[in-house]
Amino acid sequence: MLAGRVARGAAVVLVVEVLVLAGVAAGWAAQVPRLGLVAGSAVAMGLQSAVTRRAGGSGLSTTYVTGTVTGLAGQVVSMWGGGRDGGGGVVRPLGSWWRSRRGRGWRR
Repeated sequence: MLAGRVARGAAVVLVVEVLVLAGVAAGWAAQVPRLGLVAGSAVAMGLQSAVTRRAGGSGLSTTYVTGTVTGLAGQVVSMWGGGRDGGGGVVRPLGSWWRSRRGRGWRR
């Protein structure tokens, strides 16, 4: 009984998280000020961390993992000349990856 209630509660919280992230995406498209986007993202990550803790997660915070992946992506983008001053941004490394994969048997 208790496990079913916890699972339902987690599902509700994760649905709320998806709605918050949809709001962040809509705000991004509507060019909402950056503070609003950061606040919405922080709420979504906090909800995700709360569900993970409640479910007895491994002790590794989901926000830590998210931060690590974000940092790595930022390094890749800056390495390829991304940024406000021009360069390929994230498109260039993705294009390079795509070209490398196509050469290894992917259909054209």
